[in-house]
Amino acid sequence: MHVANALRRGSASSVHWRIEGFSGDSYNALYVSYLAVNAHAQSLPYHFLCVLDNEDEDLKMLFAASYPTTSETTVHESTIEDIARRTSSHLEAWAKHRDVPSLLESITMGSRFHVDSNNNCGETGIWLCPNNELERRYLALPRLQQLWEPLSLDMPPILQLEDLRSIRRLHDSVSVVLLPDGRQAVFKGAVRVVARMYHELRELLRLPSHPNVIAKPSYIVTRQTRNRTKPIVCGFILPYHSGGSLVDRLKCNTSDGSLALSLETKVKWIFQLASALLHIHNCEEGFYSDLRLDNIVITEENDLVLVDLEQCGSARRWLHPEAWPDPPRDEQRLTWAESPINPAHMPRGIFYSNPPSGYFKPFTRATDAERQMMENYSLAKVMWCIFEEQTNEKVLLDLFAEGEGNAKPGSPQQSGVCVFPNFHKTPWRMRYWIWLCTRVSAEWGAAACKCSVEGSPVCGMTGSRIQEGKEVGPGLLETWKYLQATFIAEHRRAH
Repeated sequence: MHVANALRRGSASSVHWRIEGFSGDSYNALYVSYLAVNAHAQSLPYHFLCVLDNEDEDLKMLFAASYPTTSETTVHESTIEDIARRTSSHLEAWAKHRDVPSLLESITMGSRFHVDSNNNCGETGIWLCPNNELERRYLALPRLQQLWEPLSLDMPPILQLEDLRSIRRLHDSVSVVLLPDGRQAVFKGAVRVVARMYHELRELLRLPSHPNVIAKPSYIVTRQTRNRTKPIVCGFILPYHSGGSLVDRLKCNTSDGSLALSLETKVKWIFQLASALLHIHNCEEGFYSDLRLDNIVITEENDLVLVDLEQCGSARRWLHPEAWPDPPRDEQRLTWAESPINPAHMPRGIFYSNPPSGYFKPFTRATDAERQMMENYSLAKVMWCIFEEQTNEKVLLDLFAEGEGNAKPGSPQQSGVCVFPNFHKTPWRMRYWIWLCTRVSAEWGAAACKCSVEGSPVCGMTGSRIQEGKEVGPGLLETWKYLQATFIAEHRRAH
């Protein structure tokens, strides 16, 4: 099921509101867009979110539909359409007695609507939570130019936010928009951490061009806000690639066997990713800590392009164990007033200061060799996904956490899903290399191990030596050479 399409269909009857997607990563929120009364005058990309309560049954259904390989619940498209229909109806009722167009002129981008299904009246309520704390963090273009002056960057021309027309929401802070000249492009802003957006803008401007890395921004987008004498930089414009993301392509392949990828395509894509990562490292202090399937898009020519250079890390299933963030605190029982995604609780310490290496501490503190080793780990996970045509949504560590203790590497499948590190389609020589690059992962046999190095250097369950994860493994250049030796040599033998 394509959840975003089902949400759009469900909200299609609403006059003023569209539900365009769902994010379960950290927001538990629906992507909400306001429509102009005139159907020919689309609204601006305000990037609103509609946050659901943790106990809300709609949230559970959205999770199950968005991550079907990790859920035992089967959700029909009609259920998701009903959720969108109800939510857009609540928003219509909220807007009925309000001058919404005037309100939008001053409201901060990324503001949240909160759906309160447990209010005292017994009815679902909608509350608007302006993201005022975010507004304080925006900078004017002259200030950014002052910070970046030593880099001698070529700044692109400026577009006003009011010159854009939203076509479709792609992510929480990303939309397809219509430019004044009629072209479609991607607008990227910020809904939580402005500093990361400015850091990405700087990285894109200073990075030399490469066919497999997203192109430099064609425009900087500004907006005049209240209480600010100069327009603030609220985002930038990037090329739009209509092929979609790699995660969507692999999901389609998983559900439809007729869409299987050829080995030639898989190898081409892997070479393109390795080339892009090496290119980024050739730029001073360059690295890419965000490698995962949804940060890879496909061009009209069926080539891969890396996007998202915020350098803020990724989910644990993609990250080297040394780069894992601290475990999240238990937020299941937090009320909206206590929730970290409530704009009132935005961290107050992240104001943009032009740090040389971004804000993801495991990478900012690492040497270049350590960064390449950690990136190579993520690349190996992506290579496995491409060869096996899987999305890595369900990992072996999840299965042990859920009590499926009989799951182990090499078994055919767990819960009907092929999980890392099971191999079925990967060439034999690449199976070895993927193991070599990811062997520090507990997924290779110690997923259920509770031993510690302090207690014993040998695992009492598997009999293997416990990996501390401190050694520097293969880097990107070693992987590049191995790919060349493996596939170029085979190509020559075949011809």
